[in-house]
Amino acid sequence: MSLVARRAINALWLTVSENPDLEHYDIELGYFKWLAKFETSNNVAHLKKALRECQSSSVQVSVERKGGGDPQWVSVPLLGSVGIAGGRVVFKVDEMIRRQLKDPKRYTYLSLRMSAALSQYAYILYERLGALRFMGTTNWLPIEEVRKWVNADAVKSLTEYKQFKRLVLDKNIAQINELTDLYVEYETKTAQGSRRVAAIRFKLRDNAEGKLVLDFAQPHELKDLYETLVKGFGLSTRQINEIISNREVNTDERIRAAIELVRYRVKVGGVKSPGAYLMTAIKEGWALSEMEREAAFGSPAEAVPSKPMVPVAEIEFARNLERDIEEGLAIFASMTDDERLAVLDGLYKETTFQMAARRQKVKARPDEAAIMARKALKVELAQYVKRQAEEQKAA
Repeated sequence: MSLVARRAINALWLTVSENPDLEHYDIELGYFKWLAKFETSNNVAHLKKALRECQSSSVQVSVERKGGGDPQWVSVPLLGSVGIAGGRVVFKVDEMIRRQLKDPKRYTYLSLRMSAALSQYAYILYERLGALRFMGTTNWLPIEEVRKWVNADAVKSLTEYKQFKRLVLDKNIAQINELTDLYVEYETKTAQGSRRVAAIRFKLRDNAEGKLVLDFAQPHELKDLYETLVKGFGLSTRQINEIISNREVNTDERIRAAIELVRYRVKVGGVKSPGAYLMTAIKEGWALSEMEREAAFGSPAEAVPSKPMVPVAEIEFARNLERDIEEGLAIFASMTDDERLAVLDGLYKETTFQMAARRQKVKARPDEAAIMARKALKVELAQYVKRQAEEQKAA
């Protein structure tokens, strides 16, 4: 599933988990977009495509028999019927899934929180490295292979290792370590007789101190933030969509800092329109000054660092990655049987595919059906096909 589809289904499932006994659900479209961090807020066609992808994907559910014995196995679509009309999303979710969602400890909201909290490239690294966690320490991987994981090889400004290290590795691994249940360290080595970094090795371990791990039992933060904006400050659907459309910059932290600022300035007077003032504060990245913070809370506090603008290069390759995966799968689907077999032969030789296959506990040369049934392997296939197509085009 694409990142957009994953966020969509997790947002819908969060709604279901709040009242899992209903047969159908009806939520505001703007609220759904907010939960799913749907950036292209006016692109309804893109949203419909993501929902159809949710419908075409399935989950395997084991149902325990009352009298004991082997559990029943059922494959259930992630999303039933769904419609968008009158600014609402109306949908159904199979009873089997609703039953699983009754207990938040059985189905945690960690995936929702991670897909929403992590940048797209950090999420990709998290999934890639999470699949290798069992190894403890990975093999030495060619640096070019790791570039391809996040499609950095397609961005000219990231071809230099120094920039790749700063914008991709260091920043996003720090985010993974801060937020998730995975802790990542890495070391590099240079090519023989050269100072050029040629290979990288990751050290992986469980991280019980990740912020999302520590507070995953509080799944309603996005919901609460949305209600603060809509009910507390009276923001309109247009204003909410304006925030969503630039979510790379308008992070949760930036929004909360702006809310804190506006609440204080409303309290001391001088703000006639809190909603409009809040929109300006979010747009400009305003936060309480040290003097205001001391006046508001009675004691000096550490300054909250302003959120830096996201580099254009990061936004560029993040947006291109999901599109490339979709294009790779489309190219593969258009091939003849013989062409697909030839592609699979080449794919089996890829180091990253071999590691992913071991993690998925499948045979070294899984067939097409086995690959398509496993997200990690399907992503490997899509990226491999896309690279091959670009190489053939350049030749």
